[in-house]
Amino acid sequence: LPLRRTYGSDSVRFKDAIKECYLNDYRQLLESSFDEGKYLPQLGFLRTQAFLEQLLRERYEQALLPTLHSLETLCRNTESEIAMLKRELESNDINLLKPKAQRFVHSFILQVEHLLQGDITGDPQQNGQTLDEEKALCGVPDWPEFSLQFDVQNRSFKIYGGSQFERLLNEFEYVAHSREFPKITADEVASSLGIGKSHNVPVLETAACNIVQNKARKALQPLIDIVLSRCSYIMRRLFPIALQILRQQDANPGRGRSAGVGVMAMYENFVAELKTSYEDFIRRTEDACRLKLQDDFDTFTKILDWDLVNGMCEIKDYDYLKVSPEDTHLRVQALMDRGNANPGNGAPERSRSVSGDNYERLCIMSGRLFAGIRFFFAKYVRNKMNAFFLDPMFQFLGGELTDRFFHLTDDKYEALFTSGLAEMKEKLKPLHLPHATIHHTHGCARVRVHDMGAILDGVHAAGRGGAQRG
Repeated sequence: LPLRRTYGSDSVRFKDAIKECYLNDYRQLLESSFDEGKYLPQLGFLRTQAFLEQLLRERYEQALLPTLHSLETLCRNTESEIAMLKRELESNDINLLKPKAQRFVHSFILQVEHLLQGDITGDPQQNGQTLDEEKALCGVPDWPEFSLQFDVQNRSFKIYGGSQFERLLNEFEYVAHSREFPKITADEVASSLGIGKSHNVPVLETAACNIVQNKARKALQPLIDIVLSRCSYIMRRLFPIALQILRQQDANPGRGRSAGVGVMAMYENFVAELKTSYEDFIRRTEDACRLKLQDDFDTFTKILDWDLVNGMCEIKDYDYLKVSPEDTHLRVQALMDRGNANPGNGAPERSRSVSGDNYERLCIMSGRLFAGIRFFFAKYVRNKMNAFFLDPMFQFLGGELTDRFFHLTDDKYEALFTSGLAEMKEKLKPLHLPHATIHHTHGCARVRVHDMGAILDGVHAAGRGGAQRG
């Protein structure tokens, strides 16, 4: 091709030189008898120019279309928000806001129940937590003296609600069953062999009970506070998740959804009141469950049942489905015989001297008692957590929140909504200008796409006309 600088500012001569170059190439190809039908559409600078222009147009549209789509979405969302704020301001009546607030509370309760029962509407990828994330963010001390790694269910999955609660209990059982009987010192054994009221010989079983009671409190009781605090954290996390779901449902109303309910989340004082009530319920539920667990733990360890020494041995070779009277007799007799058996190994020596035999015998006896306590401790804590923490979330949360907001006075509702309405008015003012700017930008972008195509089409047509004249 000729060089533009060779012809200076004379564009006509430059274009004529390009045409002459094209025609010379064409003549040479004709002399070689080339396949015109196949290769002519690819011949010459102008066709190369047309191809590059078309490619430029496609790339330009591809780069601008995502921006256009984002601007369209932003326009729709802003228009929807402005319309929602205007509707809410027009319905500024306490008699309308009060039932709407009660419907919002009811919808919130249903969402919490759904999240506990199992519901992915809350976006597990965004709002769920792995076990490591939960432990890092909950602000609760980790399990004391626990460094073992177990395959806790759903450990690496991001979950919330009932699934996260169940994972916590599964982790707790691993931790509780991993607590080994703390080491007993000879000083502790000697101190436990005191003098009874009747000043008779020492009883090793009594000494073992005293040791186990104290060791169990130190080894197991701290786990109660940790599992309760972690559970409260899991339940408190449901508040922002449920709130997010209600806002999304209001933005995209559908079948079975109450349109206009999610707008109540814009009243910050109202949301703060609901959050306070919700978290107060969780705190009171935690306190009540703690009393139950502590009371059961004290009762369980106050007077030890020596059947714990048997370590939950199973009855072997017993058919639990087809039972004859003889089978029942043998099973009960075996249980009672085992329960009446001497918990020690033979007749122990009744001496306060901490000899090797006495020390070993008392340690083994205490360890077996501790193992029984540990087993039932893990089971009854799980049972109490289900009965006195999880169950109230289903049975009593709805009633308490509904009752609280039903009995709020009109003056209280006025206080909750007045500042929210003022905030809406302030929020509405700056929305108009950004919306107009976005709408104008969106229109300009569409015009630029159209103009770019028209310019390229004009250039291509002019070039094609020049080539034909040449």
